Amino acid sequence: MTAMVAVYSCIRSANDGTLQAIRETFGRRCPWPMYFFIGQPGEMSLGGMTPAYLEDCKRWKFLGEDGSKGKQFLSSQPLGRGPLPDEIVLDCPDAYAALPWKKRGIARFQAEHDFGHCLQLSDDAYVFDWVKMERCGYEKHAYSGPKIDGVEDGNPYFSGGTGYWISLEAAKLLLEGPIDSWAEDYWVGSVMAKAGIRPVALPRYSPVKELSCAKHGDSSSLAGEIRSLGAGQ
Repeated sequence: MTAMVAVYSCIRSANDGTLQAIRETFGRRCPWPMYFFIGQPGEMSLGGMTPAYLEDCKRWKFLGEDGSKGKQFLSSQPLGRGPLPDEIVLDCPDAYAALPWKKRGIARFQAEHDFGHCLQLSDDAYVFDWVKMERCGYEKHAYSGPKIDGVEDGNPYFSGGTGYWISLEAAKLLLEGPIDSWAEDYWVGSVMAKAGIRPVALPRYSPVKELSCAKHGDSSSLAGEIRSLGAGQ
């Protein structure tokens, strides 16, 4: 079984050229099939959400105590064109608070297409060395990545946009069960922990840069920063 690369993305990044910038730079050198996953435009409904998920959103101020929604539940724009062949439009909201549902959609895609492992990245990350990534040893583990930099409720997990690897069998664990947090990385780690799967840090994991404009809350210049990094390689 081969591997795939899944890029967490959104309609805005498809519209503003960020995804095209990835295709033209490090995406062009990727040794595996790379897909961009986006959701549906509009306001995210809270119907059917678990009490734990709603409490988590309140703790992070996504929801007011009166149930009022923050911007994290909105996707303000439709896709300005038809999806390209490498763009997968999931049956879930495009909103930030819907990240776990996007991850579940990615896991379903991985299972349906029988990809043995999936490298999960955010669209605000840049992979510098695909050869090193190929040789990092991901295929030996169910859940692996760079340094383990998240711990909550005693469960370690890979946090942030620099990515992680997940096997097909591990991905199948994400297809069922409740979603109890808006934070995709924490939710994945908690599902793995319940199944007795611990994250494995890979010393040879490729350098992946989390782009500076995104770190400072400015996603409008992602495409320019990606192309600037690409010009230096």
